[in-house]
Amino acid sequence: LRFDLSRFDANGQEGADIDNLEAPSGGDVSLVATGCRFFGNVFEGLDVDLAAAPLATTPGTFHVLLENCAFEQNGLDGLLLDQEHEFAPGFAATIAVRGCIARANRLAGVHIDADAEGTYRLERLRCTANATDGVLVTSETNAGEVVLTASWLAGNLGYGARAGTGNKTLLASHCGFAGNQLGG
Repeated sequence: LRFDLSRFDANGQEGADIDNLEAPSGGDVSLVATGCRFFGNVFEGLDVDLAAAPLATTPGTFHVLLENCAFEQNGLDGLLLDQEHEFAPGFAATIAVRGCIARANRLAGVHIDADAEGTYRLERLRCTANATDGVLVTSETNAGEVVLTASWLAGNLGYGARAGTGNKTLLASHCGFAGNQLGG
């Protein structure tokens, strides 16, 4: 699935709702969005659920790349990536969010619900003026790390970046945190 230079503005629910992106048994599936805008939607700007295909018997893989996109003034999270394949052993995801802006969303700017195995790279983000956290990582199950680098997280009403419930550790390097109400 690929979105390129597209606008998803002022929709009655999500700007785009990918429910579910299913990895087939033993196969790969990918989502790539470049240069897209998700602005002023009633729910999330972009809501992506990653799931194993029904009756999958061999692990599959998800590849997600979001690059140079803007998530602004949405009614919930600007971006929500939700791993729903935690009970499908061996399924894993590679998630990269690069060069994106998440500004003035009513919940988190970028929310990764990292409930399964995966590799996570959040790079060159600018998350400002969101009503909760700039970056929020949650996980109820699998342990692991989410890497956040070279990002600016400022003026959020929650934290600049936060690892919430669960088992994932958030590692930040070369980031700027300023003016977040509950802390960096």
